[in-house]
Amino acid sequence: MQKEILMFFISISNPILDVIANIASILGEEAIIIIILGWILYGVDKKKGYAICSSILSATIIMGVTKAIIRAPRPFQVLSEIKGKRLSTATGYSFPSGHTTVSSSMYSSIAISFKKRALSIICAIAIVMVAISRMYLGVHWPLDVFGGLVIGITLSLLLYPIFYKIADDELKKQKVSLTLAIILSIISLILCTLLSLNLIDTKAFSDLLKTLVLAGGAYFGFFFESKYINYSVEGKTSTKIIRLILLSIISLIIIGGIKALFGETYYYIGAFVRYNLVGIFLTYLFPLFFRKLFN
Repeated sequence: MQKEILMFFISISNPILDVIANIASILGEEAIIIIILGWILYGVDKKKGYAICSSILSATIIMGVTKAIIRAPRPFQVLSEIKGKRLSTATGYSFPSGHTTVSSSMYSSIAISFKKRALSIICAIAIVMVAISRMYLGVHWPLDVFGGLVIGITLSLLLYPIFYKIADDELKKQKVSLTLAIILSIISLILCTLLSLNLIDTKAFSDLLKTLVLAGGAYFGFFFESKYINYSVEGKTSTKIIRLILLSIISLIIIGGIKALFGETYYYIGAFVRYNLVGIFLTYLFPLFFRKLFN
């Protein structure tokens, strides 16, 4: 059944649908996630931003752990008829789909958070587009996509209300954020060491390392921001747009620049540094460095 579904996508494949599928797939990738989360955190609502970010990180970690346990091959690695497209985004193992997990978690959390019919419809369309695009591109089985949908949406429904309630109490937010940051960072350091020494499956744990490091940095940032800054999202629309542009550009420079600096020799150390820095920059260093944009 899974093969038949993928073969159907191959049968309708054409250059126009290729473009649409690639664009749809981008809706579940880090650049778009940074832009959307940045806008919510620094232009809309801090509490909602914290809860949405926490839901996404939780779903992504569970997805990464599941991939590392199951270690299923991708369609283009099993079926000779499927060549696969946009293979640069097909890292790690197949089940569940990372793009589908992240996008379903983020967009469902946004729908839950803002409770606006039009926005909910847009979010639902985005989730479906990402899910279909991953099958069309031949990088995931239908079961991978289904697994990603279940993990992303279920965890958002369960965890968003919990994290939003935590964000209502600054002291509780600080305590939870610091605890999570320490736990995630310790696990990340252990994984980074094991990967650097080639003691564990790099394909299974490389992406999980990045997620854990990013989450650890983000929660350290949430802790420090709540304790020492406590910025306000208020401001003119033009100021909010400037915040978003600066945040997006600097975050992507950090990701690309540090990767180039460390190269392949110290790949995992470089990944640890850049994703930790991106996480803490997104949630703490940005309002610290650009205080004038929050006055």
